[in-house]
Amino acid sequence: MHRAVTLASLALIAASVRSAAIPPDPTHLVAWYKLDERGGDLAHDSVQPPADGRLIHGKWVPTGGLSLNGDGRVEIGDPAKLRFRSNYTISARLKSASGEFGQVIGSAGSGGLIFSQNRLKLAIWGHDWIVDCLLPENQWLHIAVTVDQEGNARMYVNGTEIGSSRVMPWPADPTDWTIGGWSVGEGFHGVLADVMVYNTALTNEQVKQLAATFGLTSIPVPDPGEPIPLAKVPRSVLEMAGTLTPLANDPNLLPRYPFSAMMGGERFAQALRIHTHAQRLAEERWLAEQIPLFDCPDQKWTRCWYYRWFLVRVNYQEENGIPGFYEGKRGGYTRHITYSTPHIMDEVRWLKDSRYAYGQAEILGKRREANGRRFGGYTHWIASTLWGTYLVHPDKKQLARLLPAWAEDTEMAFPGRLSPDLPLREYLLNPPSHWATGMEWQPAWFYFDNYDRTKETNLYRPDYTAYYYANARAVANMYRELGFQDKARQFDALADKVKEAVNTLMWDPVTKFYYSIKTGTDDQKALVKEVVGIYPFAFEVPEKKHVRAFETILDPEEFWGPWKVTTCTMKCPMYTPKVHLCNWNGPVWPHANSIVAHALAKGIRIYMAPAVTKRHLWELLDSYTSLHYEDKGTWKQPNIHEEGNADDGQMYGCPDYFHSTYNDLIITLVGGLVPRNDDIIELFPVVDVPWTHFKLDRIPYKGHLLTIVWDERSSAQRYKDVPRGYSLFVDGELVGNKPQLQRMTARLPSSKPGNFIK
Repeated sequence: MHRAVTLASLALIAASVRSAAIPPDPTHLVAWYKLDERGGDLAHDSVQPPADGRLIHGKWVPTGGLSLNGDGRVEIGDPAKLRFRSNYTISARLKSASGEFGQVIGSAGSGGLIFSQNRLKLAIWGHDWIVDCLLPENQWLHIAVTVDQEGNARMYVNGTEIGSSRVMPWPADPTDWTIGGWSVGEGFHGVLADVMVYNTALTNEQVKQLAATFGLTSIPVPDPGEPIPLAKVPRSVLEMAGTLTPLANDPNLLPRYPFSAMMGGERFAQALRIHTHAQRLAEERWLAEQIPLFDCPDQKWTRCWYYRWFLVRVNYQEENGIPGFYEGKRGGYTRHITYSTPHIMDEVRWLKDSRYAYGQAEILGKRREANGRRFGGYTHWIASTLWGTYLVHPDKKQLARLLPAWAEDTEMAFPGRLSPDLPLREYLLNPPSHWATGMEWQPAWFYFDNYDRTKETNLYRPDYTAYYYANARAVANMYRELGFQDKARQFDALADKVKEAVNTLMWDPVTKFYYSIKTGTDDQKALVKEVVGIYPFAFEVPEKKHVRAFETILDPEEFWGPWKVTTCTMKCPMYTPKVHLCNWNGPVWPHANSIVAHALAKGIRIYMAPAVTKRHLWELLDSYTSLHYEDKGTWKQPNIHEEGNADDGQMYGCPDYFHSTYNDLIITLVGGLVPRNDDIIELFPVVDVPWTHFKLDRIPYKGHLLTIVWDERSSAQRYKDVPRGYSLFVDGELVGNKPQLQRMTARLPSSKPGNFIK
């Protein structure tokens, strides 16, 4: 499809270009947003017929250009001349102020051009093409992408081709064009100008001419500076180098850059937006000084442990000076998201500095919705993990400051239902759709219409309801901790009622499992087994009489497949092991594995379920560890994504995806640490590890540093100054030892002030 511009348009184009040169191939130029208005709320298109856009939350730069800070955009809509799926060129001048992905121009549901200093992305909904690069901040660049009729794509910076690939056409006609950001996520930070769209793929020479039109003819190379002298490398980094030497993929980077050596120097730099040696060393120092340490004989596990701390740092993102973490650094995940936040908080509570976990709750607690919720579009259990953070880093001032937001969110999830006298179903929660659960396409939503995906039934859900049981109980605990006994009793009563409703209405005594229920009914269960049917155990909702549910989740013909666990029973007509876009009807999800691991642990510690053994926890966690790796079998390249094929473990979706726990599971399930609200340290390991030894060190807990060691080797091979067996040290002093991996308690010394901020 080619649309010619008018002679008048050509004249306007020629008159407006700074160099007085006409851009190449003007007959195929269909839109040109110079963004030089300097005022007003319209962004004008210089090509006839114009498709002007409406400015939202941006600022015009007096010298030309549109300045955006991540929450602004230009809304263009659905002009006929911008309706195509292939054979196009998109280009722009820009000056970026952030390393995050920021949309330049595109249409949600179809695709567009996305920029970061480390990657350029051609968004193709579900099939993005990404080209790695390393570009400077706050410097004008010209970027372009071309796609021809056969799907041959090329990416350019300042007229130089930096990558090529075959790509899919856009999956739908673009009908919602925007500049500077989608309606959700990937908002551009910096200045945009001269955004142009052609309805043909320009040649290499034409793209070069186009960049030259704006005086941009070579790719700038950031100056990395000089490496710091080895004598000035912080001691913490040198010590970390000793720890990570066995895991080094690039040993030439030792000892200055131990995490870079493990991950690979380029991978480390790309993910953390590093341009200079000083930046690299600063990131290395943060990791060396913030994280606990782990050692065991299996490098697949130890590498995964240190990778997960790298993942934490990759997704770090402050908001107004408050520390927090994104779910991912691509697509709509470049946000602080409620659904992933409980996992994030559980993971980062083990950092030395407590501000990271508390900060995540603070950022989202400020986002009050009109009804008092902090729903954020997704179900979650943030109040519960706020209490979990407090158990590790007790700070009553933080708790008093953050509790009101999450108490209100919990109360308004049950508006008018704090009274214990309402019908039981009033204490079950129904999300607005399967999208709001974050577990899209679970079969129960379509059960009542023979699994017709076009016919969704609204449901009371065991996952959502269990989350808010945990939230209500946590709010009660936090009010009690702060001395508000009446409030605590009120939320305890709410939690009791929710628990009764789940166990009375959602439990099926015949099949021994928890199910969703058709909204507005008490007994119309969607009798299809989903992984969420085991979630209530992770939050301690069931009674001991319900433990038969574990038999289902551990059944190799239902959920316990070659890659654990499937997200619905393999007996369901909707089941598929294969990954499609966000499908929870079979594929393996790290989010689910994190919750199921806690459910199985509770099955041993609290419910004494006959079906659950420590061997099952090993099988799950070893499978989950393996799931992290892109090079399964050699175990050198960890990179966790969204979901995995349930037959072969191949993962898909956003890389370095922070929507699960792993290190928290190592500390609490392998090491066995059970956070609690008293001065007793409880260890209760629940994983049958096949190792002769492991060591967890520098674990922050209530103002102290814990070391947990299992070592059955001879004295000559054993960790230094460690007795044989299972040992607990507090601040370097041995306080407990058992001959086997078994439950152990010790009293905590008087707490020290502070939260380990160096």
